[in-house]
Amino acid sequence: MSGGGAVLDHTVHVMDLMNWFTGSLVETVYAYADTMFDPEGTRTIDDSGMVHITFANGVYGVIDPSWSRNPGFPTWGDVTMEVIGTRGVISIDAFNQKNNVYSRKSGKGEWSFWETT
Repeated sequence: MSGGGAVLDHTVHVMDLMNWFTGSLVETVYAYADTMFDPEGTRTIDDSGMVHITFANGVYGVIDPSWSRNPGFPTWGDVTMEVIGTRGVISIDAFNQKNNVYSRKSGKGEWSFWETT
C-alpha cells in the first residue's frame, strides 16, 4: 500500500542518516530482498531484506529493513539504530523514546529520554 516493499519503505531514510553520519559517498552495496514473513502467502512484495554498504572512507554498515515483528512485539515498527565506533556505542530506539550510550570516556552506560506530545 505504501508503493514499495520493506526494503524500499525502510532503507531510504536510514541510508540518508548513514550518509549524513559518515560524511562519505557509498562505494559498494549488496542487497537481498524476499517475502519470508507472510504465513498466509498473500503478499506480492518483499517483507524482508538485508542491505550491506561500504562507504568510500572505509566505514561499513548493515540495514535490516524487514517487516519481521509479529503482533506480539511490544512496540510497532521496531525502529532502532546502533552506531558502533572506536570511542563508544549509541543505541537509538525511536519508539521506546530512549537512547543508550556506552562510551569509553564515562566507562558506564548512560540513558537519555524524550517524550512526544
